[in-house]
Amino acid sequence: MHYYKVRACILGSCSQWSDTVSAYPKFGAEANGPYFALTGQSIMLNGTALYPLGTANFFWNIDLNNLDMNSTLQNPVFTFNSKGTFNVSLKVSAQNGIAFAYTTVTVTDDNSSDSSDCPYYDKETGQWVLCPGI
Repeated sequence: MHYYKVRACILGSCSQWSDTVSAYPKFGAEANGPYFALTGQSIMLNGTALYPLGTANFFWNIDLNNLDMNSTLQNPVFTFNSKGTFNVSLKVSAQNGIAFAYTTVTVTDDNSSDSSDCPYYDKETGQWVLCPGI
């Protein structure tokens, strides 16, 4: 809370008064991606509400072309049974508004460590390898 003095003049008549004003940082959402997974592997998406007033409500949507996966959990777990790159949206609502965040989930075959697929899972190191520019 901040204390401000205000002076207003209307048609040459001026008055001064004080008031206390509530100022809050801008409300927002973070999807914290991009995410990477192997087919058949469960992964957790990590949603964040930035500066919510009151309780934050989460709604995740993953576009699987002809099918959508949804969740109202802050950090839902999904399993992907086919490879591809999927668009993910996160909608967060609270008393001070609605915010959106977007990211992707890239899923590759669990038997593939072919570097022509980018990003790819390197079985020898057990880590995801990102391609230049990603």
